[in-house]
Amino acid sequence: MRLTELFLLAILLIPAAHAEQPFLADRNTIQVDVLSTVGLRATLPDYSVDYVRLNISFAPQESESQQILEFTPGQNMERRGNSIIATWNQPSPGELQARAKYTLEIGRWQPKIRGKAEFPIANVPADIVQFLQPTAEVDSSSIAVIQKASELAEGEDDLYEVVFKIANWTQHNIEYNLSTLTADVSQNASWVLSNRQGVCDELTTLFIAMLRSVGIPARFASGMAYTDSPLFPDNWGAHGWAEVYFGEHGWVPFDVTYGQFGYLDSTHIKAADGVDSEHAPIGYSTESRGRGVLIETRELEIKPRIISSASMAEPDVALSISLLQPEVGFGSYNSAEVTVKNLRDYYVAVELTPSHTTRTESDEATRHLLLGPEEAKKQYFHLKVDEDLDSKFIYTFPVSVRATGNVSAIATFTAASDERVYQKSELSSLEDNGIEGKTLLSRISASCAADKPAYYTYETANVNCTVRNTGNTYLRDMGACITKCHKLELLIGQARTVTDNVSFSSPGQKTIRLKVSNLLVSETATLTVKVLDEPKLRITGIRAPEEVDYGQDFNLTFRLEKSSSSNAYKSQIKINGKKIEGNRTGAYIVPMKGSDLNEGLNLLEITAAYEDANGKEYTENQQATVTLRKLSLIQKILLFFRRAFGP
Repeated sequence: MRLTELFLLAILLIPAAHAEQPFLADRNTIQVDVLSTVGLRATLPDYSVDYVRLNISFAPQESESQQILEFTPGQNMERRGNSIIATWNQPSPGELQARAKYTLEIGRWQPKIRGKAEFPIANVPADIVQFLQPTAEVDSSSIAVIQKASELAEGEDDLYEVVFKIANWTQHNIEYNLSTLTADVSQNASWVLSNRQGVCDELTTLFIAMLRSVGIPARFASGMAYTDSPLFPDNWGAHGWAEVYFGEHGWVPFDVTYGQFGYLDSTHIKAADGVDSEHAPIGYSTESRGRGVLIETRELEIKPRIISSASMAEPDVALSISLLQPEVGFGSYNSAEVTVKNLRDYYVAVELTPSHTTRTESDEATRHLLLGPEEAKKQYFHLKVDEDLDSKFIYTFPVSVRATGNVSAIATFTAASDERVYQKSELSSLEDNGIEGKTLLSRISASCAADKPAYYTYETANVNCTVRNTGNTYLRDMGACITKCHKLELLIGQARTVTDNVSFSSPGQKTIRLKVSNLLVSETATLTVKVLDEPKLRITGIRAPEEVDYGQDFNLTFRLEKSSSSNAYKSQIKINGKKIEGNRTGAYIVPMKGSDLNEGLNLLEITAAYEDANGKEYTENQQATVTLRKLSLIQKILLFFRRAFGP
């Protein structure tokens, strides 16, 4: 009699999916009522209101899995993009209500990824890059976020495996907590990681941040979803999840709160998506024009209701279960070997939930498993038989495991006082874990840029080189050398900038080289810059008569020649401080008069002033001499007055 009671009790304890649970349906038809109410209160006797407008940011999207069968707007309402707009012209004080109704058909969304997507991701389209960038909320640049994501991704070369591992870690290590600290004020990813708690938006925010930190684009999706969790007074509520970019496969959904990795059930109603939850809000805003009135907001009401459900979705996997030991003693451990077979030709993630009867103990919780196309994997669940059983009986214990899609398997073993007692470590040594070695990819990319394309020999170039870890391993003890060496450590997807100053001793095309290496990896990046000599102008070929008379006109001739490779700018030519026309190189003929000279020997100083491209100033000076012959008395008087009063 005792044996039968134990077996029946075990059967009752095995969780069974209720046929009316809508998230098991392949497709649901759902009616959604949207109600927004604002109060309009007059604060002045002579108030006036031109209009009041509501912008309700909840408008379900058309997608591959979600169709709008009917949209019924209320009076003065229309749909614009992802919003519903309600407008009242010259309304009277009181309550203003905007009500709309959607009828949706929503199917299970499970993109069929049949081939391996490479990790790390090599190229991201320009329109997707925004979903790689950190925000105040998704602070993927946090070193703690980067470290944890890199730890999980290390050694993986399959994108689905990386995303799955990060999703699995997030769900099993961050406590879902409805405290006011996280429910009322949205915390950023690094806070959630540090405090290990949050609500659905915050779990999703951390998940997205970890993905972005290792170079995987991800975005935030918001809407409504159904739950049968006792944590919530209502089955339907606002919800957030992630969508991950898988290259040619497009966006793939991951709901870390509900444990739906790579698919969404048919009760997820999507309304918006964005770089973070602030850019994919559900709520409404008001706009009005008038005076002497106050607008009082009310909570937005969104009430989904399932009208009909299609048949339950076909299972993705098959389960079988056996016990490693068919008979054990009291107080012994036993191990349930569960084989999970993917029935699909695409990736499938399943949730496994073990169940056992009374008089056995287990610390095994729900776990997730990723299966490649048509792949089979084994999982092991441990339990321990109570020690204080009645030795007069042989006990039969059932063990069951249930998988996503209401698939289950059951097996039994017996326990008797005279059977062998197994330790957990003994059973673990018998388990076939099928652990394969990881593919470690040690790769980096490096590029360098200077602050300008050309330098003079007297200048120092400021060189910035970016080194990025493009592999799937944590790179330690790297040296990055330009003119001096820097020590680097790079987590997966992380980039660091190395800065150095480079000087030049001679002109020409110069190659600046960065060498990055450790025991696992080596990479070189080069940068070519042009180095210029300083500009040089020479004054040559000076000719002038040795002697001239007071009334004689004569020419001073010379050449201005460039003797450098670089050009001179803003050149000016002066004779004895007086600027002459011309700023070119070549021959100069400068007309002069004997009457402009002093009696006797005259020194003619030719000066060329010029600049380089940086505005640095240079001068070149040469001299010529001309003798003004002896003057008559009249000429001396004329020269005196010219010197005294000018020409």
